[in-house]
Amino acid sequence: LLHAYFRIQIEFRFFRGSRMALWSSPEEAWRGALDSYPSIIDRLSATKAAKATRKPSPTHTLTALDAFYTSDLPPLATNQGHLTSDQLSRLTTWKLVRGKFRPRLQALADSNTDAAVRASTARAANAKPAALMGSAMDALEELKGVGPATASAILALWHPRAVAFLSDEAMVQVPALGGKREYTRKAVRVFCGELVEKSAALNRGAGEVEWTPVLCE
Repeated sequence: LLHAYFRIQIEFRFFRGSRMALWSSPEEAWRGALDSYPSIIDRLSATKAAKATRKPSPTHTLTALDAFYTSDLPPLATNQGHLTSDQLSRLTTWKLVRGKFRPRLQALADSNTDAAVRASTARAANAKPAALMGSAMDALEELKGVGPATASAILALWHPRAVAFLSDEAMVQVPALGGKREYTRKAVRVFCGELVEKSAALNRGAGEVEWTPVLCE
C-alpha cells in the first residue's frame, strides 16, 4: 500500500505536489487505500505500458505481475517449500516492472540454475524467525542477481508477518530510515521492524483487515 499510494501521487501529481502521509494516517485511511489498490495498480500498469518503447506481453504488465506475486506465488511457494528458477525470474521481473527496470539484474537472476534456486530458497523458507536477517539472507544472496531488496521480497513469501519487500517507495516513507533509500541488510532489518510495529498498531484498531508488513508495504 505504501508503494502504490506513493507511486500514484508521483505519476499523476495528486494533492498539488504535497504527498499525503499514509504512514501517519488512521486505520480507516489504510483500509480506504487497500480498497483502491487494484484500481491504482491497473492505472499504473496502463501508464507504464503507454510509456514503454515496446508493448509488454499480457503476462508482463504490472497488473499481471502484481497478481502473480501477491496472489499466485505465495501459496505455490508455501506448498513447494522453495522457488523454481522460473518463479525467481518472474519475481525479478515483477520487482523491476514495479520500480526501475535494470536489464542486467534480470539477466543475472535468469542465469541461476534451477537446482541452485531450489536449494537456496528452501533454506530461506525453512529459516527460524531469528535467522531471517542472517543465514536466510545469506542463502538467498548466494544467488546471482539477488541482493538485500530482492531477498526481502523472497522471504516475505514465507514470512509475511516478519518481512516485507524493501521497495523504494515504501522505504522513503518509513520514518526510521529518514527518507533515504539504502539497499543494505541493515535497511531491510529496520524497514521490516517498523512495518511489524505499524501492522500491529493498525490491528489494534476496529477494522476488519488483518494487517501484516506485506500488506502495509
